Amino acid sequence: MALSPFQFQRNNNTDFRGLLDMDNDGNIELVCVVNGKSGKRIKIVKFKGKNLQEIPVQMVENYVNIEIKDFNWDGQPDIACYTAENGILLPPQIFKMTGGGLMLENIRLFPGCIKEYKKYIQSLEKKTRTGSNPVIAYDLMVAKARIFVSMGEKESFDGIKLFFSSHSGSKDVIKKIRMYRITILESYFFFQKGESGKAFQKIYEAIDTMYGESIAKTHRESMFHTELALYELYRNHWDSANKEIRQALLLDPSNQRARQSAVWMGLE
Repeated sequence: MALSPFQFQRNNNTDFRGLLDMDNDGNIELVCVVNGKSGKRIKIVKFKGKNLQEIPVQMVENYVNIEIKDFNWDGQPDIACYTAENGILLPPQIFKMTGGGLMLENIRLFPGCIKEYKKYIQSLEKKTRTGSNPVIAYDLMVAKARIFVSMGEKESFDGIKLFFSSHSGSKDVIKKIRMYRITILESYFFFQKGESGKAFQKIYEAIDTMYGESIAKTHRESMFHTELALYELYRNHWDSANKEIRQALLLDPSNQRARQSAVWMGLE
């Protein structure tokens, strides 16, 4: 089949991953990983007779690594997308393609993927012990906390929270930032239980502990809506995330975290 004038090749912008039946409908799709301004995203193209038609997919453009394979052995390719924080990969989001687009899967259904991620964290922990770098050690603890959130393991999460809570009065900015992230992650447990009020309290607690009375009311509210947007993206709820990001930027156009999130979503 002639694909001209379309050309797909491995280069700085597009990484051809193969011809795969992504939605298990018996027809193959052309799959690429696109390198954008902020990171990677998936591009999927269907064959329509002699033509190619790109399938619109909602995916943030901030992934540093994307793997495509059948992780749970059900015969359909899965898409594991990894972001990174301070150079450390975070637990992946796993998607499947359906007729309506990409569907976020529950990572608990992919124990092999979680096992591999834990091995990755353990290997970094061994290097950290020999290198004695406390900053990396803190970031690895936050990464592990994210695993526990994804797996719903509150007791294991609380062990990490207890460590950071013992440093909550510290003026060390490095520790305060990590405590902020842990408190935000704790709000996810309340969201998952349907206790939005308690989740909101945790988000405000994180913001107030980080900034104290120095933060302006509008920036405080902007930060709050930014964290709500990031939680909605964590669930792959784009409409809700879009709404929260726009509200965050309306309250404070200088909110760089909200603006960066808008770039990842293709809103700017």
